[in-house]
Amino acid sequence: MFRWPTTITGIAIGDRELRVEAVIDQEVLIDLVKTQHDLDHFPYGWMLWPSAIGLSKFILEHAHRFAGKRVLELGCGVGMSGVAAAIAGGMVTQTDYLDGALELATRNANLNSVETTSCLGDWRDFPAALIDSVDIVIGTDILYERTMHPYLETLLPMFTKRGVPVLIADPIRPQALDALGLWEHDLFHVEHHFVDVSWDASTKTIWIVELTEARGKG
Repeated sequence: MFRWPTTITGIAIGDRELRVEAVIDQEVLIDLVKTQHDLDHFPYGWMLWPSAIGLSKFILEHAHRFAGKRVLELGCGVGMSGVAAAIAGGMVTQTDYLDGALELATRNANLNSVETTSCLGDWRDFPAALIDSVDIVIGTDILYERTMHPYLETLLPMFTKRGVPVLIADPIRPQALDALGLWEHDLFHVEHHFVDVSWDASTKTIWIVELTEARGKG
């Protein structure tokens, strides 16, 4: 498997430092794209994004919600948020549709001396066993690809209808606003949280939406 160039970085969250192996410089990845196959499989998930830091901060600030809970991470990428949930005391399963992302997420769990499990999880045909064995779902930057919205529109209610909340972090992208605008009220009840993250010599606001079943639908 092709190895993308990664760096181990320390990310301070409160009084903790999470160690994260990831691609830091996107230009390095762009320089390595030589073919259409490379472009079609561009490894966005290998990068460290501010949404992952924001959701990790939220998780550690609300550790009581995750302690002892079965946590499922969708589209884990480098797995930082899942690692934070494990630090908070959760029993974490990390999913992605790419083997390489799962490998990287596992390495990041090891770097932080926590244990997670991993499983391939394609939103277009998600394993039913994972849907039935979880207490809380997390995901970072999972709304950036509009073509995947219909699959998430089918998948996410499978959790919320069982009383399982879904937490999604996003840097307030237009496509996320569009998706939540369509889903809120009819499909989900949505609570909005905001976390400020120091990123690229500035402060970036991360939007964390908490999806539960639409009120009156139960």
